[in-house]
Amino acid sequence: MTILSKTRVSVLVGAITILMAVGVSPALGAITHLYTGHSFGPEGPGSSTPFTEAPQSVAVEQSTGNVYVYDPFAGGSVYKFSSSGEPKDFSGLGINVIEDVGGAEASPFAKQIAVSSAGPTAGDIYVAYPKSVRIYRPDGTPLGELGETAGAPTGEACGVAVDPSGDVYVAFSDGYVNKYTPTKNPVTSNEYSSSLTGLGTSCNIAVDSAGNVYVNTTQDLVSKYEASQFNKLEVPAIGTQISEKGGTIAVGPGSSGEDLYIDRTTSIAQYTSSGSLVGTSGESGPGALSKSYGVAVYDASGDLYADGQSEHEAGGVVEIFGPTVVAADVSTGAASSVTPTSATLEGTVNPDVVPLTSCRFEYGTETTYGQSVPCEQTSAQIAAGDSPVAVTGALSGLHPGTIYHYRLDAGNANGVSYGGDQSLTTLGVGFGLVP
Repeated sequence: MTILSKTRVSVLVGAITILMAVGVSPALGAITHLYTGHSFGPEGPGSSTPFTEAPQSVAVEQSTGNVYVYDPFAGGSVYKFSSSGEPKDFSGLGINVIEDVGGAEASPFAKQIAVSSAGPTAGDIYVAYPKSVRIYRPDGTPLGELGETAGAPTGEACGVAVDPSGDVYVAFSDGYVNKYTPTKNPVTSNEYSSSLTGLGTSCNIAVDSAGNVYVNTTQDLVSKYEASQFNKLEVPAIGTQISEKGGTIAVGPGSSGEDLYIDRTTSIAQYTSSGSLVGTSGESGPGALSKSYGVAVYDASGDLYADGQSEHEAGGVVEIFGPTVVAADVSTGAASSVTPTSATLEGTVNPDVVPLTSCRFEYGTETTYGQSVPCEQTSAQIAAGDSPVAVTGALSGLHPGTIYHYRLDAGNANGVSYGGDQSLTTLGVGFGLVP
């Protein structure tokens, strides 16, 4: 895996963004979080009832591992779960959900929650809404609001984050991020510290342990702003673009310290803090994401939480992915030598220096597959290098004129990686290979 990029300076709605020169770098391995096979809805793991819609934000309280899920529809609700997805009641409510957190202002668009894990506000829950950030105690009862701040930029609150020390950051759609340093509970507008300004239309944000802020704009650009750029003079901040595509974002442990996780709706992209893409999660195979709008990482375990569309007609669940591992890079290719009853499947596998334990093609008339054939190349022939190796699989006993779906899987000691779905049509009267 190599990463190519170039440097340029661009201006976006008043914000100055630098695209970092990464140059050519060696492979870092196929870093990923493999699906654990576990997901949960409002009632916990295996819930038959999904969230009202796909949840819009997920947060982890790092000192306990409790997971908070925000469903902004139907008045807005915040749910509380254990790290394994079991419902946990708010002690002040007797249930695991804070209801009507948004009231008439509840909106499905670009709102975010955060939870403090340190300082005088430890355990407090923050919900970003247009007029303010609403604050709830750890027991689920209302604590106050963080609204307009005298002497500070303001606008429509569109994102909120808390750093490991307990400082609170609020993003406004007008292109500002305000920082507050709480000295008591709750944090108030009087504890305003400084701002990042000139960011363009900004919403979802994340912050690392050094106070650097990552901002997603409505143009789906994710940029990093150094902590040293916070000021009270409205001097426009200069950002380093990390990704050209992004939604909700989170910071968590990764390949070399703290990594940035960007929800791309159908996968979670993982970047180093310097902007190098090191891998993706939830892109294909079991746990593949669809309509995902929230991501969070539990630092102690490395587990990743991502919401997504459930198998139900409407609603969503939160899927749990395990800690970072190196998995094989797998790509499903085209089919060749297609006859009425046989075909040769093709693909590539990059072991990323970790020996393979399996390599096969799954196939069937549905995307659930149901049948498989081993790769014709053995694990020894594929070896444990760091470059793609072509593999093939021979199918026989197929039915003429029939559409078959297939994908390539390859596993190592860390787990199995899945290539994307492809399809072919066996020959018959008027049939050929599906483009």
